Amino acid sequence: MLVAREGNQSVIEEHFTDEDIAELADILTFLHEGEGLTELNFMIERLADRYLPNLRRELTQAGVLGDHTGISPETVSHRGI
Repeated sequence: MLVAREGNQSVIEEHFTDEDIAELADILTFLHEGEGLTELNFMIERLADRYLPNLRRELTQAGVLGDHTGISPETVSHRGI
């Protein structure tokens, strides 16, 4: 579940499908594996800065990404990914 702590919950519901939220939850669960987390708090504006480096590291170690993918928090923000 993705809940707005500030602002309006309807904004989340307008911009993210249930599938989007489930995929995000899967990724964040993977990145926090073994920590027993039940809740994460973050500003959506800082999501890429906070999680993209760890995700890139995990995917590179698994052989899914090469060392030079050209993906950075800046390009994610600009591409709207």
